[in-house]
Amino acid sequence: MAARDVHDIVAHSLAVVIVQADAGRYAAGREREVLATVAQTARAALADVYHLIDLLRDEPERPDALHRLVGTVRTAGLDVRLDARPSVFDGVPAPVRTAALRVVRESLTNVLKHAGPDGAAEVTLRRTAAGVSVRVADRGATARPGTGHGITGMRERVTELGGTFEAGPQPGGFLVEATVPAAAR
Repeated sequence: MAARDVHDIVAHSLAVVIVQADAGRYAAGREREVLATVAQTARAALADVYHLIDLLRDEPERPDALHRLVGTVRTAGLDVRLDARPSVFDGVPAPVRTAALRVVRESLTNVLKHAGPDGAAEVTLRRTAAGVSVRVADRGATARPGTGHGITGMRERVTELGGTFEAGPQPGGFLVEATVPAAAR
């Protein structure tokens, strides 16, 4: 439902902005450059919305969600090494699986944003007595502190379930580690 709402509301609005900006660009004199920027920005935002729709439709409940996620990021150009048994989520409650997959997704998105085109990531998921452990290490440039909400969101998602979360620079990159208890609260 969220994917449909994003598409029906936000994508439509951005499409209208693009049409209006293009129309104004051809009719205006000095404002052409400004309108071209508006159209370019709106096109980029629309592409982001369509990407978001694809991500929202790829629900964590799908058995192949982890491999589809990694495949999508590889297609975007990131070298990803995945170390996880196919059974890592067997018998794991949906909130635990969802939290673990969201940590992987956000971490890989951050690697794409901050490590650059030569970035690479190692994703390790393990089923332990405590639950599911997630480790995402990038072998790219260390990210500078940002104003985004990704790390905060990951931490909140994991700790709400009684898990642990750590993220920070490491030599040669950045490291995210989380453990989500199998008996999540």
